[in-house]
Amino acid sequence: YPGRALHAWSARAVLTGLTARWLGFSHSKYDLGPFGYLMRPRFIYLNHGTPLKTMGYEKAYRDPSVGHAAGSFGAITCCSDFEATLWSKAYRLPLERIWVTGVPRNDRLFTGDRSVLDRLGVPRGRKVVLYAPTYRETGQLAEYLPAPGLDGRELVESLERHDAVMLVRPHYYEWRAAADTVARLGSDRFVTADERQVTDINELLPAVDVLITDYSSIYFDYLLLDRPLIFSCHDREAYQRERGFMIDYDANTPGEKVVNGAELLAALDRVLRGDDPHRSFRQEVRGRFHRHLDGSSAERIAARIAGSEAGQPGHP
Repeated sequence: YPGRALHAWSARAVLTGLTARWLGFSHSKYDLGPFGYLMRPRFIYLNHGTPLKTMGYEKAYRDPSVGHAAGSFGAITCCSDFEATLWSKAYRLPLERIWVTGVPRNDRLFTGDRSVLDRLGVPRGRKVVLYAPTYRETGQLAEYLPAPGLDGRELVESLERHDAVMLVRPHYYEWRAAADTVARLGSDRFVTADERQVTDINELLPAVDVLITDYSSIYFDYLLLDRPLIFSCHDREAYQRERGFMIDYDANTPGEKVVNGAELLAALDRVLRGDDPHRSFRQEVRGRFHRHLDGSSAERIAARIAGSEAGQPGHP
């Protein structure tokens, strides 16, 4: 975007940041450098994920940065009226500051294809399983297999039987653990797909036939594709105690639930052979968390910004 994208520390960028009505971010407002410390409520949180786990003031532990962040939010974008109530509760903001526009990251799901698999060396025609767990504040995962007690050789054999490949998407704090697990298995059926290979996870999701996760909000985005899910939740009680959930886990996770390697292999075998018993439940949950089933979220947000009144960033 020549002439429109600015070098972060140029004089023009600094002037633009100081005079802009809105400042947008998708992870932390402190990613904007010194502008992150501004307090006037003109930040738009473009959203890092639907709050399955606790956020803001609802966390099971005290986060001293929450008050500063909440006080500067002019708007939060989200995907449904139900999700809006969760953000309102998490940051103690009025609902009019929560914009049910959809989120920009999901627009890519409607234009993606399977060409990203070429970069990962995955032959065309293979079924694709993605394992993408959440990050745990209590410590990094030592083993990057999708269930405890899972025999890596049995997993590879299952993938070979179904002509499938499993992509492993670690949190960026854990890429070494994932790479070590992939190297140990030594099979082209088990492949790393971290941010070095695929920067944007939503570029990868359209190429995925089955998603395995635990407590990651990635599955809410994947619901837009209406494909099978498997939830590995062996440490749910510990996670509930240490981080907690904003919503009822069982009522909002439409897929097979597994707690060990044997259950994981059985569930994977069922979905790879075409069984999809949770389809109706999945569509019900999708309706709860997605008002817009299209790729026009960025356009809606731009229109909302254009129509907002000067000096009143939280109100259209």
